[in-house]
Amino acid sequence: MTASVDIPALRDAYRRGQNIMQAYRASTGSGDNSPEAIEIAYDLQAGQYIRNHASEPDYYHAYTDEQAALLDTHFPDCESLLDAGCGELTNTALLFGKLEGVPGLFGFDLSWSRVHVGLGHFRSVVDEDCARRTQVFVGEMSGIPLPDNSIDVVMTSHALEPNHGREAELLGELLRISRRGLLLFEPSYELGDEAQQKNMERHGYVRDLADHCHALGASVVAHHFTQVNYNPLNRTAVTVVRKPGSTLANAPAFVDPLSRTTLQYDPTDRVYHSPERGVVYPTLRGIPILRDSAAVLATGFEVPA
Repeated sequence: MTASVDIPALRDAYRRGQNIMQAYRASTGSGDNSPEAIEIAYDLQAGQYIRNHASEPDYYHAYTDEQAALLDTHFPDCESLLDAGCGELTNTALLFGKLEGVPGLFGFDLSWSRVHVGLGHFRSVVDEDCARRTQVFVGEMSGIPLPDNSIDVVMTSHALEPNHGREAELLGELLRISRRGLLLFEPSYELGDEAQQKNMERHGYVRDLADHCHALGASVVAHHFTQVNYNPLNRTAVTVVRKPGSTLANAPAFVDPLSRTTLQYDPTDRVYHSPERGVVYPTLRGIPILRDSAAVLATGFEVPA
């Protein structure tokens, strides 16, 4: 995070009801939603999505029922699922709780505060078996700390949304770690009416996800609005993407987000060590922070044998 960012001022703006990403762009003169702006905006909102879920449980149950049905239709016998950009794990908790047959469940978000707040909510919603099968961490969608072809299906739920201009970069990374493909629940510019398109332009939301996936060599087998929708100006579409050909599966062990070499965990210091890069990644309240920006140079560190 740059030293010029005035977090107290942005926190006050949020408390006054301002859109934080718009406030950030105004304060920095930026025309785009940078990763830093997205992180700050969501971090300051930590807890709000849990409150929203509590106020409208029927809608969110219907939304995740549809997600679960689409997963079963397009990717039956799913062995592992990653919710990329899981936020406060609100939808994640409802969806994962409906997936008894999926042995490996994963989630990550850019914001530590959202994951931390969300974990408490998650554990209060799911049963012990679901909690045991789920692993969450902090990471960046542009550098996911998992090996190639290590997650059966990767999904997003309005997590790609604010990243217009980075579609190809982020979709390429999601495809890299997936074995079978992607299940994307994102607003659609091309399917939307004029009002939705103007709203998405104003907020800097993603566009043309299906075309980007085709350009990356993947097959788009479905692309349509979901049946359950909440905001008529930001209707959700599902984009089902299949990765071409069969790929050799790798275990979903943590890797360095830059070198993609295996990280070693030190239970004494509770850090993840990259011998190749000479850095360590911390954990905070049990949550691994596996972002390059969190790496600490520690060439003399060694994990005890």
